[in-house]
Amino acid sequence: MLRNGQILFLCALALLTLGVLMVTSAGMQIDQASAEQPILVDGGLSPIAIMSGRTGMYAALAIGVMGAMAFVPQRLVERAIKPRPGRFYLMLGVGAAALLGLLLLVYLPGIAREKNFSSRWIEIPAPVFGTLSIQPSEIVKWSMLGLLAWCAVSAGDRLRLFWRGLVPMLIVLGLVCAVIMKEDLGTAVLIGAVGVIVLLAAGAKVWHIGVLAPAATPKPVVDRLNAAINKLLALPDVKTKLDRIGVVPMPETPAEFNKRIQE
Repeated sequence: MLRNGQILFLCALALLTLGVLMVTSAGMQIDQASAEQPILVDGGLSPIAIMSGRTGMYAALAIGVMGAMAFVPQRLVERAIKPRPGRFYLMLGVGAAALLGLLLLVYLPGIAREKNFSSRWIEIPAPVFGTLSIQPSEIVKWSMLGLLAWCAVSAGDRLRLFWRGLVPMLIVLGLVCAVIMKEDLGTAVLIGAVGVIVLLAAGAKVWHIGVLAPAATPKPVVDRLNAAINKLLALPDVKTKLDRIGVVPMPETPAEFNKRIQE
């Protein structure tokens, strides 16, 4: 009888295989010789072509990593990811520095690559795979959520405190989203929205989630900031991405939001 871990491995393997086939077939080149009989320039799909391609090599590497992780003792993994309340600020800072450093690699001469007038990719030479093209924002997309979840568990009841618990995590989330927003607005909005959901699920108070400014900020500046945010939330692309993850934005005036906080 299969164990839970083995079933999970087989499901992941099936999805990985399906993904490799889909990506490989999508990348096939077709010479439209005629509408009735298109010609495959690369000779079509074959097991050798799939496994020798870059996608197949990535899949083989992923399978190898999964197999290796299966032999790692569970206690060792639990000890490594165990929340440490006393190191909340340290781990949040280290994680933020790592994610921001990864995002800024897209501006590093030598490995940064601009495509379609957007600097989202880096290319790293690899002995076996040739040149690896990596989009750091895709890595940060998942790593950011993991960091928030880990820090939220470490924070515990402190997360319900606005300045000592929630604000540091919102600052990190905001910085990461701000860097990504320069090149990819949709991904930044998605990360920000899901990050807020993670914080709310971890115990943050709903009325603490909003955009705040220092008390001495002039009213015209606050009004312009409020108008810009409401305009951003009204963009079709932003609304679509938020709707996909079940987030309903609630645009308000500064006075309405201030009243909500004080209630």
